[in-house]
Amino acid sequence: MTSQINYAAITTTYPVAGVDNDSQGFRDNFTAISAGLAVAKSELTALQTNAVLVANLATNTAVVNNMLGSTISNGLYNTFYGVYFDGGNVPTSANIDLNNGPVQKFTLTGASPTLTFTNWPTSGRAGYIKVHLHGDGSGVRYPVLSTSNSGTLRYDSSFPINPITTTKGFTLGGESVVSTTIGNPGSGYTTAATITFTAGSLISGGYAPTATLSYTVVSATIAGGSGGTGYAVGDTIGIPSNLGVSMIVSSISGGGGTGPIATLSITTGGTWTAPVTYINNVYSVSSAAGSGARLALSFGIGAITLTGNGDGYTTTPPTITISAPGGSGVTATATAALSSGTATKIKIIEAWSNNAGADVFLRYLGEY
Repeated sequence: MTSQINYAAITTTYPVAGVDNDSQGFRDNFTAISAGLAVAKSELTALQTNAVLVANLATNTAVVNNMLGSTISNGLYNTFYGVYFDGGNVPTSANIDLNNGPVQKFTLTGASPTLTFTNWPTSGRAGYIKVHLHGDGSGVRYPVLSTSNSGTLRYDSSFPINPITTTKGFTLGGESVVSTTIGNPGSGYTTAATITFTAGSLISGGYAPTATLSYTVVSATIAGGSGGTGYAVGDTIGIPSNLGVSMIVSSISGGGGTGPIATLSITTGGTWTAPVTYINNVYSVSSAAGSGARLALSFGIGAITLTGNGDGYTTTPPTITISAPGGSGVTATATAALSSGTATKIKIIEAWSNNAGADVFLRYLGEY
């Protein structure tokens, strides 16, 4: 913008020394100076009103520069910081108002407060916001997200599923079960066992984890006296229909260097999705010529696979109980380990829209 001050109208050589100068010349110069000052005042006022300022020119205090939709183009920036807005405690509902800045924090104090995105920019302009969500430590919290003007929330494909509602979402506020350890696999499982998680130090709204079981062969015995022939101590035995199971001949009967199998020891139990009463012909994969033995396999618990980690524990993990109806000699025990310090961590999401909030795109950034 070019200044409109007309300094050329001022005669800088007036008055002329030694000459009877006309007073009109003085008046003309004063008029031109006055007009120039008036233009200068107008332009300075416009600059103070519309320019980007570090501080108020009159009071030298910080100002808020409202760009009024102007575009900043082809520039470099350094040492720029975003506004961090603290929305405080949220027992039931709060607005995530984009006018409050691009990074906002909310502490959830109710079980399932609703957070609503508001004041998206007009269509054709992109609005972006990052939201930090905290729990208050007094219960498990489930934030419910919505947007104003009947907009549609569109979740990223990797956005988590809330285990309580089975819809897109997440919980926060407690520790979760992160691992399990089997102390004794037990034996004698012939039907699918059940696993339950009970007790533990659950806070309000907390929920137990879920898991599935897999099985492993823990022992093998000779079925019906059919120990076969030609086996030697140290022979390796495999199951034809599941080569993940292998065992070694520990002793033979009848004397001599080879003979029927008397006892076996398991080297690899394999992984089975269900326990069975398994009796089958087996064969030797060693150099011995043993054959014909029939074995009965006994199954124990091989692994616990967490399908849901639960949430809301404080200090004590839940008790794990594994049981099988009608089983005998089932003694499997297991322990659970909790995550550490996650109750005080935050979960972060980001959202953006370029059509005035008609479509709001959401992404889960994780727990920190």
